[in-house]
Amino acid sequence: MSFRKLLVPLAGVDSDSAAIGAALLLGREFEARIEALYARPARDQDSVGGEIERAGLTRANRVRALFLSGCKSYGIDELGSRAAGKLSASFLELPGIEADLIAEHGRLSDLIVFARPHSTDLPWPNISVQSALRETARPVLLLPSTVAQVGKRSVIAWNGSLEAVRAITFAIPILLRSESTLVVTVGSHDIQPSGENVVEYLKCHGIEAESMTVPLERESESSTLLAVSFAFGADLIVLGAYTRYRTGRPVFGSMTAEMIQQTKTPVFMAH
Repeated sequence: MSFRKLLVPLAGVDSDSAAIGAALLLGREFEARIEALYARPARDQDSVGGEIERAGLTRANRVRALFLSGCKSYGIDELGSRAAGKLSASFLELPGIEADLIAEHGRLSDLIVFARPHSTDLPWPNISVQSALRETARPVLLLPSTVAQVGKRSVIAWNGSLEAVRAITFAIPILLRSESTLVVTVGSHDIQPSGENVVEYLKCHGIEAESMTVPLERESESSTLLAVSFAFGADLIVLGAYTRYRTGRPVFGSMTAEMIQQTKTPVFMAH
């Protein structure tokens, strides 16, 4: 398994450049195709709708130019080429709602890349992130900021759940390139399969890892995990994304929500 197609949703916001940079960084490692996706307002014939559409077209041009600039820095001078075994890129500008388009195109991608907006005026996580996690059956990489590397020192958050298993399975291409991998179980309760079992499983894939159990000594599991990851020098945390239902609507569990909100380390998630 490898990452051959990465989807990067772009919205003309301040975090686009970080998402583009990380996607190209990984794309170069895996000789993948980077597909940028921009959702613009659908065509409307009335005057107000026409103004919205024209504004969307202008923003789309800016987003496309930003993406092409990033691609050129990686030696991609032309969008649309799809040569096998080589980093390539394409730009999709489609009318519609971004979350719906991500649900459609994300299902046929190997990884979906988002970066956290710098502006506090922009919601995070937004509906698009939720759609990517819940409706594509694909892994999602969430970046707190611009990164120079991803997955050289990786921490796996292990709790024995199906979501954690999916996250590990999807992350194998990155873990194979990691210099060090640490499997972390937070809390004193017995979990089966254990972290040691995860280490043995990873060894079958040629991945050397270590396992440790950390007592819950801080305010939450996420803060404990972040403290361990910081001490380990991690540049990636791999974990399952959990969902709870309240009043009939799905919401992220506290651990998932806190890990999405943290601003220190890239997170690789699967639901």
